[in-house]
Amino acid sequence: GPVDTVRYEIDGHLWVDNRHALEILLDVPEARRVVLSVEGNIYVADDLVTDAARVTLRARATPARPDSGSIVLSDPRFGTLRRVKADLVADRAVVVERVSEGFAIEGRVVQGLRR
Repeated sequence: GPVDTVRYEIDGHLWVDNRHALEILLDVPEARRVVLSVEGNIYVADDLVTDAARVTLRARATPARPDSGSIVLSDPRFGTLRRVKADLVADRAVVVERVSEGFAIEGRVVQGLRR
């Protein structure tokens, strides 16, 4: 059957970071696709996994936040980020720094939609 899409709009930066866990699981029902659309930047510091590639992280540039529209994949404290299982869509850039050896993105990456 058809896939239902659930879209969450977030006004401001989104941080995926937890001091007590190295991995965050997004449990998405079988017939759903989740889009987290952020007017700002998205920062992922911990592994982000899901039961299937049905999650999209979308960073949108906005005039209210001149540095917005990027996705930053980085674990500045420990450098242990190993994997992100999601489609990544950024108006500006997807930046990867301070990750573990063998780091992988399991999904599509689209960047530079706006300069």
